[in-house]
Amino acid sequence: SQTSAKRLEPWPCVKNLETWLDERLLYLKTIETEDKRAELPRHLRLSMNRQSFKGQYMAVRGMASRVAPSWGTDSWWPAAV
Repeated sequence: SQTSAKRLEPWPCVKNLETWLDERLLYLKTIETEDKRAELPRHLRLSMNRQSFKGQYMAVRGMASRVAPSWGTDSWWPAAV
């Protein structure tokens, strides 16, 4: 027999609690400053910082380029420019 990998819908009270927690963490993040941080357990602080952030953050994880083969910079540079 095949078993269905169906995801169960959360109970209404669990859904309401999850919504409240998301809204509360977003509120705490918006009022947080460098001088004053919200006092939260570590797991909630990590969750808050993953869900929302202030400002713009960007990370470059890698770079790649496609260039013509050459034996030295003297022959490569004119072809690259």
